[in-house]
Amino acid sequence: MTPGTPEWLALVNEEVLDPGRAIVDPHHHLWDYVGNRYLFPELLADLAQGHSIRATMFMQCEAMYRADGDTAM
Repeated sequence: MTPGTPEWLALVNEEVLDPGRAIVDPHHHLWDYVGNRYLFPELLADLAQGHSIRATMFMQCEAMYRADGDTAM
């Protein structure tokens, strides 16, 4: 089973312990690999699970780089 896939994520159901507590998620990643996707719709679904996520920070994870040009860029 591939980590990050819906099947893998369904193995654990995280209980919302304190839905009134404001949370700032220190970072999240977005990616779109064959068979493993986590983009804005998936992030929104996670944010709607009952926790009070007020903010999060996007961090690149070597995904979605431009398709051409200098590899150093």
